Amino acid sequence: MNANVSESNIIVDEAIVQPNIKEKGEVRKVLYKVVKRLIDILGGLVGCVLLVPITVAVYIARKVLKEDDGPMFYEHLRYGKDGKKFRIYKFRSMCINADKKLKEYLDNNEDAKNEFEKTHKLQKDPRITKLGNFLRKTSLDELPQMINILKGEMSFV
Repeated sequence: MNANVSESNIIVDEAIVQPNIKEKGEVRKVLYKVVKRLIDILGGLVGCVLLVPITVAVYIARKVLKEDDGPMFYEHLRYGKDGKKFRIYKFRSMCINADKKLKEYLDNNEDAKNEFEKTHKLQKDPRITKLGNFLRKTSLDELPQMINILKGEMSFV
């Protein structure tokens, strides 16, 4: 819609009068990303505050249950957005040499071997520690991922 201004003969283009719809979409995308990142930062901070006492509790529980062999945290590489690699953190829930223990268990247990071949999981996995079982059931083993969220490698969904 063009409008003629008779005094100066200037033609006002529709794009000037109304903001470009494409630009509105871009503004919304940027605003969405900013708000999402703020939520991630705030949630990550709260999660890290919770992580400190829970880490102490896990440390004490490992000592009491005599599961203190090996590191308290498990980390491995994962692929994130755009194929970028990052190191993910969790509380360790399996015993040391879990792969070796799994192989021995499957070699000696045909039913478990069939179950593992179908699902890549075991109902009664001998590699999972007592504390690890509790951490998994309560999803507390995932809490160290708050660090990944604060670093911007992961996001709340």
